[in-house]
Amino acid sequence: CMAAAGRDIDIDKLMASGQVIKDDIATTVVRTMWSGRDVVIKRYNYRGFLRVIADLVRGSRAKRAWRKGQLLRRIGVATPEPLAFIETKRFGFVRESFLITPYIEGTNFHYYIRNENNHAGQTQRIVEKIKNMFEILALHKISHGDTKPTNFLVAADGPVITDLDSMKIHWTASIVKGGAKKDLDKFVTRINSSDISDEMKQICASACGYSGQLPYQFANDYFKIPAVRNNGWDTLIRQGFNQEDAKTITTGGVCRDENRYVRFRSSKMARVWTATAGFKGKKIRIYIKEHLHRSTIDFIKHLFRDSRARRAFSASIILRRNGLDCPEPLALLEKRFGPFCIKGVLVTAGIASSLKFNTVFRKLVTEDTHLTELEKRAILCQLGEYVGKMHKAGIFHGDLRTGNIILQSDLGKMRFYLVDNERTRKFDAVPEQLVVKNLVQLNMFRLGITNTDRMRFLKAYNEQMQLTDDEIRRLCKSVIHKTSKRLKIRAVHSS
Repeated sequence: CMAAAGRDIDIDKLMASGQVIKDDIATTVVRTMWSGRDVVIKRYNYRGFLRVIADLVRGSRAKRAWRKGQLLRRIGVATPEPLAFIETKRFGFVRESFLITPYIEGTNFHYYIRNENNHAGQTQRIVEKIKNMFEILALHKISHGDTKPTNFLVAADGPVITDLDSMKIHWTASIVKGGAKKDLDKFVTRINSSDISDEMKQICASACGYSGQLPYQFANDYFKIPAVRNNGWDTLIRQGFNQEDAKTITTGGVCRDENRYVRFRSSKMARVWTATAGFKGKKIRIYIKEHLHRSTIDFIKHLFRDSRARRAFSASIILRRNGLDCPEPLALLEKRFGPFCIKGVLVTAGIASSLKFNTVFRKLVTEDTHLTELEKRAILCQLGEYVGKMHKAGIFHGDLRTGNIILQSDLGKMRFYLVDNERTRKFDAVPEQLVVKNLVQLNMFRLGITNTDRMRFLKAYNEQMQLTDDEIRRLCKSVIHKTSKRLKIRAVHSS
């Protein structure tokens, strides 16, 4: 099946006569001559029967790219002209499809950004043109769907966008807005290699109008020690953390040396030890947490998702990228049996001069002086500000009980550290039911907290969230209702 060309092309012969530019499991790209033109042929390879079934409804990848290419050229977005598409079928199903476009002389943006000879102002102008592409797409209710830097070509006349088979046309403004944001986020956050200067990364982000958090400051802070070099444990380790200290943790089993590792009180679902280790030339206090499998089902789940230790590690990185404190992750150790992660251990740095929120408040309530009352109010306001900042950043903490909040006094201002982060998740915007869940978890702590204190917390929280009066009233109503239900359940179980 063909479009915009004759039907007598020997596509296999054309592919064989050309120069291979790319060849992987998904696509094969060849540069060759066709009808006197220098062209690129992109073959979309067979990737399983389920994708073949899906293509019956939406069309082959080449056909989609051919149609979307025509659309983009009509609305003024630079993309290679789609000359033809070809589909090879078997038993009525498309097995392979091919897209033919002109060859465009230029540099892939992925490599362009790494060229030290390119002036910062020149790069900024290129990125501004890419931003203009995003704006035109959004204006026509289109999202590209795969805007990684490798899908942009910097040609003599400016940037050209490629790989259009994931492009979507939307019908509602909210979906268009979400798609445009994902396109921008993917483009900026994929510029994260260590061989690109922080200044250049910031120039790209600013030129695109990107205001989100940049992932670069932690992207190259960790390196891997393969299992064969560490007693069968895969280890992801923080730069500066002593490698021998990391390896010793799992020698003969987790923390077997009782002279070095002291067992720490913890839940039944984990084992926690404390010790000292080297980090950036100093001896520091570390905490080692082995996450245990809670059930057979929990064990099987690791076929489909990361281990609890890895989820806690990833969540800690997310929090720190968004300016929210948590114990710094120093090492992640995982032992596998085939596809299963049978053991997971997370090592974090200790927090100096710190206490749990519960402990601090019990002390303040017990002393009950004018000064302690003022200190209590200040802590609650700062906590409200912290939780508001977390929710505004799109982050939900899966277990925001006060026992999982650590307080550290820093020049008269309290710093809050979140622990037990394995269920922490990042959203574009935290769903309202999860906001309510976090606030209910906090509201279950009753010791020495008055209704006036709760209003102080809420006011500080909303200074970050900027909710309307109707939104804050609805939120309060939901939190009060759900807190009452949980308190009744607690009373029944404790009686």
